[in-house]
Amino acid sequence: VQAQTVIAEWDFDGGLQGWTNNSIVGDSLWQWSPNGDVGNGLFALPGTAIMSPSAANGAVTFNSDFYTTGGTTAPMGGPPYTQYICEFISPQIDLSAVTGVVGLRFAQLVRPLNLAGGGTFRTSFQVSSDDGATWSEPVDANPNVAPNDPPTNTFEVFPVCGSGIEGSSQVRIKFTYAMDFYYWVLDDIQLVERNDLDMRSNTNFFAIAPNAITPASQVGPNHYMNDIENIGGTTAGNVNLNVTVNDVTNGVQAFSADLGYGEVPFCTLRENEFIQETYTPDGDAGTMYEGRYSVAADGQDINPDNNFNDFRFALSEDVYAKDFGFEDWR
Repeated sequence: VQAQTVIAEWDFDGGLQGWTNNSIVGDSLWQWSPNGDVGNGLFALPGTAIMSPSAANGAVTFNSDFYTTGGTTAPMGGPPYTQYICEFISPQIDLSAVTGVVGLRFAQLVRPLNLAGGGTFRTSFQVSSDDGATWSEPVDANPNVAPNDPPTNTFEVFPVCGSGIEGSSQVRIKFTYAMDFYYWVLDDIQLVERNDLDMRSNTNFFAIAPNAITPASQVGPNHYMNDIENIGGTTAGNVNLNVTVNDVTNGVQAFSADLGYGEVPFCTLRENEFIQETYTPDGDAGTMYEGRYSVAADGQDINPDNNFNDFRFALSEDVYAKDFGFEDWR
């Protein structure tokens, strides 16, 4: 992360620093907070704040918890609750001298609930190369955070591949909040020029066993694939996707296979490519398996945390199930 060149940044020291609001639903706005604290709502503990590098000098918040409850009064009944859709738009950014691959990095604290009507994602961002006349497709800023998850802090780089902002003097960034509850806090927003390696095992498309639980007498071959993507700023060499399945009940590796890609250029998605080998579980009833996809390439990956996906499945005596909600499956 430190090797990336920061092109433009906003740490919200003392205010919004030229960013503006566009309220679409709910008539409430992103606000500056001295330390990114959202603990003045009803559903956040006092002191709930973003853990960003510059949190001490301020951050920006959309706190629909406070907007709806005032910190004192819970909404009556169930959903639909009051909905909010509000865009937070950057000042114009000059990237006319930039020729390398650009990424968007920001710190955030989020706790989502229900998607507001008309929104695409609960929390998303877009970029524009023509001063906001047109925008890129929205990108989910929190694809791995589920509704009602505990408060989640992250600080990571997102690719903006194919957006055309490199070389433009009229770039803008837009973040969109589209929820009823709870809040989203942003800080240390940066555009960075990337020359790093960052392969990703995509979480939105990978194969698992046909069932979470299958009778041991009824198993068939399991097929394996996982979309991978180069979201870094350089071509990745000797890219390999591995799948490994471990029999955790007996403490042994049950299966391992690879799919080699060779070189994968930056901003490239490789999808729908199956590993040739299949695996038919041969354990007894009561056997639990854990699997992992992992992608690797030559060189040091800047973000190894996004290089793998995990899954699990089990064999039973006579139970079929699509999840592990059934307790006595053995």
